[in-house]
Amino acid sequence: MANSVSSGQGGMSLTPAWLSYPLLQQLFELARKCGGEGRIVGGAVRDIYLAASNKIPVAEAKLSVPDIDMAVSVPIIQLSDAARAAGLAVYETGLAHGTVTIAADNRHVEVTQLRTDHDSDGRHARIEPTQSWEEDAKRRDFTINALYLDADGRVHDPQGGLADIASGQLRFIGRAEERLAEDYLRLLRGLRLRAQYPGLWMDAADTSAMAAAIGGLSGLSAERIAAEFKLICAGTDALAIIAEIRALGVDRAIFGHEFMLSAEGAAHLSPLWGCLSFIEMLCLLTPIGQREPLARRLKLSRREIRQAGRLDIKRNQKAVAMLGGDNWQQAVYILSPDALFAYGEAIAAKQIALDGVRLRHIAGFQLPACPVKGGDIQKAFGLSGADIRTKLAELEARWVASDFTLTTAELLGGKGLIPKQD
Repeated sequence: MANSVSSGQGGMSLTPAWLSYPLLQQLFELARKCGGEGRIVGGAVRDIYLAASNKIPVAEAKLSVPDIDMAVSVPIIQLSDAARAAGLAVYETGLAHGTVTIAADNRHVEVTQLRTDHDSDGRHARIEPTQSWEEDAKRRDFTINALYLDADGRVHDPQGGLADIASGQLRFIGRAEERLAEDYLRLLRGLRLRAQYPGLWMDAADTSAMAAAIGGLSGLSAERIAAEFKLICAGTDALAIIAEIRALGVDRAIFGHEFMLSAEGAAHLSPLWGCLSFIEMLCLLTPIGQREPLARRLKLSRREIRQAGRLDIKRNQKAVAMLGGDNWQQAVYILSPDALFAYGEAIAAKQIALDGVRLRHIAGFQLPACPVKGGDIQKAFGLSGADIRTKLAELEARWVASDFTLTTAELLGGKGLIPKQD
């Protein structure tokens, strides 16, 4: 039987400010006019109660401006027609699964008809509509994701998610083996939730079921894997979960190689991790020679693939070593725009030790502009084409070696015939 409450632990009201959004109120009313009901479900509701538990930290942004999903107990076509008639924009983003996105006033809500899933092959399932909130809840992944918030601010909890939140447990609905076999992406989703919400724990039966289901990950699409792994890497507890992924063998199942970052290496990288982009994180975990191919295999953006290609090389080791010494500014210039990544790579390889002050300096260093340009060299030496580039590289190297102190006149004086500095 569903459990409904209108206030949270300690008597504190958990009715969120966003529940009064005009778009949501309009959708609640449209569902009623169609003869059914609408309720907010999933992450937006989960995060309210996780935050209220005072056990699991939740980012303020996830509470104040959440991604909102609504479930409705009426046919999605009927609700879509009513929304269009009311002047709302309707996008058929997943009509085959009973889902549309409805938008107004720069807000959007993903709306899905209550449903049951059948004949799943680990990636796809046959969808059948239902009017039962309890049946809809049964096909979801985790109890904490099966909380429904109605228009009056009451939460409906058919699977015991509130009790699990109170104890900090991430628990599959029903038998973990069945939920995983329906969609193997739930294995990554479980890891992602624990990365995003430090303190969530799973019991031995659920973790054992996840370990046994790893073989099913190979059938997932590259796009779904990439989307979940991006969220894992962005999580507050990302490095601990990445170490667990390596221990379980999930990395080999989805990427074809073992992560280069051990649990010990992950601990050393913790202060730097959040300064990196996703593609830098992925490349830190991937051996040289496999970074660009992996980015292509995951169907990442063209920009990310180009960046992976730039990172898929063995770096200037003399410059890398300088990152830990007194001439670190010169190293940052030489290794730019990948100096921070190179610093992380060297730390992971135990070439240098992470220094918090040095990390801040590298991350905040503003690259000085070389005082000599191609036009200066052309005028001073009468060079053209590739010869200009060669001379510019030579003079730039001298300027960097001088700790950026040589002036234009000094670099070009005597037509640039300045003795090289060691």
